[in-house]
Amino acid sequence: MITIPINTSTLGADGLIRPDVLKSLVDAGINLIRPLDGFKILDGQPLVVEGSVLEKDKLASLTVNGVDVLKTLASDGFFAQPVPGSNKEVTITATDRQGVSQTSSFPTVPVSSVINTTSGQSVSAQGANGVRITKVRYITKNIHRTGRVTMIVTVKDRRGLLVRGAKVRIRGVAKTNFLTLKGAQTKTTTKVGVATFSFKVNKNNRTRKSFGKRFVVASIASTPTATTSLVTSFRVP
Repeated sequence: MITIPINTSTLGADGLIRPDVLKSLVDAGINLIRPLDGFKILDGQPLVVEGSVLEKDKLASLTVNGVDVLKTLASDGFFAQPVPGSNKEVTITATDRQGVSQTSSFPTVPVSSVINTTSGQSVSAQGANGVRITKVRYITKNIHRTGRVTMIVTVKDRRGLLVRGAKVRIRGVAKTNFLTLKGAQTKTTTKVGVATFSFKVNKNNRTRKSFGKRFVVASIASTPTATTSLVTSFRVP
């Protein structure tokens, strides 16, 4: 939709609307990045609308669903504006310094990534509403024979849905140097929201003096929009 105010800036000497009345909007070089399959809202999460402007001085405002992005443009003219997942459409309105405006609207498409699994409903990391580590289980039955410990981390979102595709990283906490490998381990959660790790306890920490001793591990889980951490421990039986 194009709106043209009737004033001396938009009318020619003959009283008719000037043929170049849209020139400033065209010269501004507004580019909206439109996905080939439309603006999809995944599991009700916010949608980020992206685009760019070549000459922002040609415009008085540029709004995305009512929010002016002109003042927050990056140095290269790029903008990225979140739109609530409840919105039914994406609306872009560009207004030049004469008050001439053009509005374009595009419908949003709700998409669900929730699937049923044997352990409950699972959502993709991209569609998760927040992230939580809800359970950490240690299996130490073979620690005296092999020195190995299995650690199983369960990840859910705020709605209690299992999160698949989340990144989970574990590391030893300061002053508890029990991992044989240096640095951290990173795994991706399965469709039932779990990441399984296997690490070896140093020989020095598997002596009789270590029986009953606790070792501390930090777990960090992340999705594209959220991160959480949890510190737990296990005891050498």
